[in-house]
Amino acid sequence: MSRDLLVVGGGTAGLVSARTAAGFGARVLLVERERTGGDCLWTGCIPSKAILAAASRAAYARTSSRLGVLVSGVSVDFARVMDGVRSAIRTIEPVDSPESLEAAGVRVESGDLTFTGRHSAVIDGRPVEFHQAIICSGSSPAMPPIPGLAEASPLTSDSVWGLATLPERLAILGGGSIACELGQALARLGSTVTIVEGAERILTQEEPQAASIVTEALTRDGVTFHTGTPAVEVKSALGCGVLVLENGSTVDFDQLLVSVGRVPRTQELGLEKAGVALDEHGYVRVDNHLRTTNASIWAAGDVTGHAQFTHTAGVNGSLAASNAILGLRRRVDTTTIPRVTFT
Repeated sequence: MSRDLLVVGGGTAGLVSARTAAGFGARVLLVERERTGGDCLWTGCIPSKAILAAASRAAYARTSSRLGVLVSGVSVDFARVMDGVRSAIRTIEPVDSPESLEAAGVRVESGDLTFTGRHSAVIDGRPVEFHQAIICSGSSPAMPPIPGLAEASPLTSDSVWGLATLPERLAILGGGSIACELGQALARLGSTVTIVEGAERILTQEEPQAASIVTEALTRDGVTFHTGTPAVEVKSALGCGVLVLENGSTVDFDQLLVSVGRVPRTQELGLEKAGVALDEHGYVRVDNHLRTTNASIWAAGDVTGHAQFTHTAGVNGSLAASNAILGLRRRVDTTTIPRVTFT
């Protein structure tokens, strides 16, 4: 089996890369080990905005009296909220499905891919050759080396969507965008939420004034903050636990959510056999055209270390495919990338 373009990963970058190349008439093979759609569909944009919508309705109902609208006895059926989240995913799922890709001219295979050379790979042992390839394997939630953390079976932005009941006490490690979005949503739905951030403030990538506004808003929703004091240990028992902070204070929790960044998925891809180098942080090293150290292999999305947003992955996936198939030399522009923290 030989293909003009091999796309590794079926997230946003991979989907856009594959569809772009197929639109140019290329023979495209997309390989995904789990399910097409990636983080945006299954654990990111779609489910998070669905749960934020439910949380907003609860907050509006509780505060409507200031406008003269009296709503009494506001309660939340968390099981139905999560049903709504899953319904939103099901609505979008067909757009990113293998059937949709096949209709666009993309061949889709499920399995684990490993490069075996500069123009070859195997998919669960089946060989495939390619003229060009694009690595779109994405990223996964990082897990800091805190003693006792693994034993506490923490949630991440990947696994939080499996919650069947609302945690009574939720502790969140990390104060970035995901922590703030999910922390506020679950607080509005009825959880007692505590955010622990080792830096002096939350949202360290944003302007201090913007971070201050978000801090005040989440505080009004009942979120408690511990900033400037990292967690040093996790003590857990059946169904609950304690987060021990550097200053000696503790945070009790029934569920712990870890949201301290993401790491690239580059393990077990055989990149060294393909001549694809990684940088000091483990991301695929690319030039301004998204070409790797193998002139026939490109990369797009979270795996490159560029801004980890769905729209960035989509734009760069299109750019990489255009360069790979048409021989263009379009450049990535990272000067200004729009972004939103949905609180």
